[in-house]
Amino acid sequence: MLRERIADRPLLLLPTGAGKTSVAAEIIRLAVARGRRAVFLVHRRELVDQAVERLDQFGVHAGRILSGHPEDRDLAVQVASIPTLLKRDHWPADLVVVDECAHAVSDSWGRILSRYTDAWVIGLTATPIRLDGKGLGDLFGCIVEPVSVRELIRAGHLVEPVVFAPPVDLRGVKKRAGDYALPELAERMSPLTGDIVRTWGQRARGLRTVVFAVNVDHSERIVAAFRDAGVRAEHIDGGLATKARARTLARLRSGKIDMVSNCMVLSEGWDLPSLRCAILARPTKSLALFRQMVGRVMRPPGPVVVLDHAGNHHEHGPVTADIEWTLDTPDKAIQIRAEPTRTCEECYAVYSPTLASCPQCGHVNQRADPEPPGVENPGELTQYRPTMQDKQREYRDLVRVASLRGYKLAWARHQYKERFGVWPRLRELERSEYTCGAHEWETKEYGYRVVERCSRCYVEAVRS
Repeated sequence: MLRERIADRPLLLLPTGAGKTSVAAEIIRLAVARGRRAVFLVHRRELVDQAVERLDQFGVHAGRILSGHPEDRDLAVQVASIPTLLKRDHWPADLVVVDECAHAVSDSWGRILSRYTDAWVIGLTATPIRLDGKGLGDLFGCIVEPVSVRELIRAGHLVEPVVFAPPVDLRGVKKRAGDYALPELAERMSPLTGDIVRTWGQRARGLRTVVFAVNVDHSERIVAAFRDAGVRAEHIDGGLATKARARTLARLRSGKIDMVSNCMVLSEGWDLPSLRCAILARPTKSLALFRQMVGRVMRPPGPVVVLDHAGNHHEHGPVTADIEWTLDTPDKAIQIRAEPTRTCEECYAVYSPTLASCPQCGHVNQRADPEPPGVENPGELTQYRPTMQDKQREYRDLVRVASLRGYKLAWARHQYKERFGVWPRLRELERSEYTCGAHEWETKEYGYRVVERCSRCYVEAVRS
């Protein structure tokens, strides 16, 4: 798909954990084999070494354009840190791969890309949107999206997380630049520390964990609370020296510590397949940031757990939700919201408001629309369950896949049954989304009725 659209400056959209860097490494390997020069652009210095190591796995020896490292300009491939490349002499290339290209609308990225007007340019991202709502249409000509999150989960390349997510009352917290203002947000979330430790002990004890906090002070207090409970926890943030951050992450990778809490350091580009739990203690209005955080823990073999103490799933819906991405700049930043939900006053389970009572404990809410609880919930976190809107969105994705690949409609129905435990009753959706390539007619008898029906799409042709 990328080859077909290479002249259009394609943006390769792959979910977090799908292997964007591996795809890029193979593209670069093929280019080098044809005598081309390539540059892989990243926005943080920690990602330079990670990309060089991945390229080496594909048999490509790459140099580094990075402050403090000597350059080897004779190498055909370079992994470049944007701040360093801006200060260095131009390095010509035939192919430019832009990692986390949602950052490419910034001035520094724009100045770099303007140097490569005659090169093939490919963008990589899992979330082609910025918090400020700007589109990427000025830099990229099309989106290439070969696979969805749900398809990767079904194929075993990703693991669907078990999510526990109560609603959180954030009324009155100011917003700046499209997201919550950090000082006010940190103050609102500060009482949550004890609940985070208690819930992790109940739901995820022993699982290698990453914590996403509001700011440095909030992260350090979370770490202190875990340490008081005997958990081996450490904190990192952007103000720490690069080598100090690397040593902490190495201890997490080796199992010498149980968890790392961070503030805006590990949400993008960082990979640790052995992670099994993510604690979201940071509410965000950013769909991109939310999906990046949860995506850190979706690598196999699983199982994986997400403890969403910040209400992000109620803000954005599950990470498996299908999204119609665009390169245009919308009137407002893209927001994905789940169907309205109700929170049980007794056990804090989240369920559809169409139900008369809680499906977990049978409690009947006294108020039709209960006020959201504060951040210090008296009950335990309860498992987030997909709403009917989530199910319809997922079934639409299944039906589209069946149609595109020429599968029978029965394939999509069985996938839905395996996922949700019931058969879909969404005939209108099937009729609108499924295209039958070649009807295969069969005769079916229903009592006194005889029907000619397609065995692929179940459309009826003749009735008698």
